[in-house]
Amino acid sequence: MLKKPQEILEAVRQGKIEYTKGLEIAKIDDFGIRQELLWEAIANNLSLAEIKKRVKGLKPSSENPIRTKLDSVYKQFKKSLKNIEKDPHQLQEAERLLVKIEEFLQKK
Repeated sequence: MLKKPQEILEAVRQGKIEYTKGLEIAKIDDFGIRQELLWEAIANNLSLAEIKKRVKGLKPSSENPIRTKLDSVYKQFKKSLKNIEKDPHQLQEAERLLVKIEEFLQKK
C-alpha cells in the first residue's frame, strides 16, 4: 500500500476510505480521473463493487473484442436455446447460422 499514490494513502490514513477501496482506485493511472473517483467514492460512500465496476469501465480493455463478443453471444445463445428449440423457424435459422460459422472456420 505504501507505493500507492499519495492521495490514496492520505485518504486511507484519515479513515475516509477503506484500504481495499483505495487499492482499487489506485489502479487508475490518470491522476485527474483517479482523484475524481476517490472524491466521489468518499462523498457517496461507494461500495467496493461499485468502485470496481467504475475502474473496469475506465481502464482500456486488454481483451480481444472479438473474443468478448463471442463469449457474450455464446452465453445468450445457451440461455435462449430452450425457446429457440420450441419455434421451428428460429431453430432452422439458428442451424443455418451455425452452418455459416462452421463454413467460415473451415476456410482457414
